[in-house]
Amino acid sequence: DMLENYMTDPLLLQEIEWALVSMSSLALEPLAVAVKEGKVSSGAALLVLTRIARQEPGMVTPLLKDEHDGLARLSAVAVASCGHPGKLDALLAVFDDASSGARQATLQSVCNISRSKCLELVEKSLKGDDEQLKLAALGLMKMVKEPRLAALCVPLLHSDSRLLVAAAMETLTALGARG
Repeated sequence: DMLENYMTDPLLLQEIEWALVSMSSLALEPLAVAVKEGKVSSGAALLVLTRIARQEPGMVTPLLKDEHDGLARLSAVAVASCGHPGKLDALLAVFDDASSGARQATLQSVCNISRSKCLELVEKSLKGDDEQLKLAALGLMKMVKEPRLAALCVPLLHSDSRLLVAAAMETLTALGARG
């Protein structure tokens, strides 16, 4: 395909990237389609999304709700790494409505930005129904080492999911909880 030949030219890719960034929010729909169809690399998409988010994170956050998990995750990472002062608020505003994968990426991103908001989202995630999000939250609990969150692991020890039980036990051990 002729387009694929062009997409390997680094100079052309850079020009396309700058054109997309200059189009700002108008570029989001065609970029989203290209990501979903596998016509653009995750790295290139992340670069463009991050540059657009630098202008205004709110332009990118609607993509966190996209059904395409890869696009939603990339959008969360782009907003988190954009450097805009409103990035934390933008991520928190869409957390509940984001796709499962985007919530996981958002949780990780928020934990990289703010410890207090991280702890709030970890607690919220552990109380929710999304098993993958709970696993991500347990993993983050081991990293933030906040012993007061240990009590949140106890209900997970009675879960039907062996994976959650094992992860909760591992997290309690890492937090130094004593039974």
